[in-house]
Amino acid sequence: KLQFLYFIGTAMPSTPISHALSQCDCESVVLSRVQRYFEENGLSTAEEVVRRFLPAADVARGSGCTIEQAESILTDVGLTTTLMCVGLSDTETATPASLGCPILNQFMGGGFPVGQLTELAGPAGVGKTQILLQTAANSILPTPTKELSHAVYISSEPFPAARMSQICTVVHRRYPAAVKSPEELLSRVLVSSRRIKETPWGHLERAVSDLTRLTEANMVSCVIIDSVAAGCCDFSGEAIVRAPHLNWLASQLKRVAATNSISVITSNHVVADFSSPIEGAIKPALGALWSHLVNTRLLITRTSPQSTTRRITITTSPSLPNRDVEYSVNAEGVFGIS
Repeated sequence: KLQFLYFIGTAMPSTPISHALSQCDCESVVLSRVQRYFEENGLSTAEEVVRRFLPAADVARGSGCTIEQAESILTDVGLTTTLMCVGLSDTETATPASLGCPILNQFMGGGFPVGQLTELAGPAGVGKTQILLQTAANSILPTPTKELSHAVYISSEPFPAARMSQICTVVHRRYPAAVKSPEELLSRVLVSSRRIKETPWGHLERAVSDLTRLTEANMVSCVIIDSVAAGCCDFSGEAIVRAPHLNWLASQLKRVAATNSISVITSNHVVADFSSPIEGAIKPALGALWSHLVNTRLLITRTSPQSTTRRITITTSPSLPNRDVEYSVNAEGVFGIS
């Protein structure tokens, strides 16, 4: 028996199911039957629907629609709540997390978006961690709209402390008036690493659960998780088992992003995309479910096997067009190529 799970986890005010269904691209008679099925099962809001983890097969059977229609409706209902979550907080005056490079900031519309969950996916060694370390250091700097702040860095893999120190030295050299010393900048990167005998998911769950306390005790400009795939490796290959954990994770991260008007960025591994006709095609790990949970998705690839130049492509975003930019990495950091 094949079951499909499509749900989006958010923390937000209730959205009437009638309003959420009105945003779905489906025939009105089908939407009416699906709404009646939801209400008969005590589901009056979009949030109640996504938290129930309804399989599309059950919705199809109960409402008389096809599995494809149920699948589309459940996805659209979830995306409706996600897009509404983006607008909960006052993000117009909030400062996007700077990538530390004018070209890359311009490419991202000013930096990593605030109030959203952004994913940076790519193969090993392509520069994901380099971008995240540089973002952590630069997002701490004061701007016309905020004071010197902190960055939270949740590292599911060994934290590259030496490289972080090197980047802080470079940032201080560029902006000596913004921060007293590289050491002060480094001290404002709040790192969470795995404890001895702690499982990857145990660490990720503990660190994410602690974000509310950290954001209340410190002025935080961004939260970084490097990487979400490594943190979820306890559930490798178990999509059904992994689903509620991914839902919880995205819900917590979106809540932190929205309530604090900050940027939340995760890195992710990639896997082979066997459904693509292109030889060697890749796609982000953690499956279709996770792809619906993130707001903005960036995919990093190498321009060629021998080249040191990489390419960032915006594949999903509620506010940015699909486009790409090339960049390179050296001892001084990450630099966009115009």
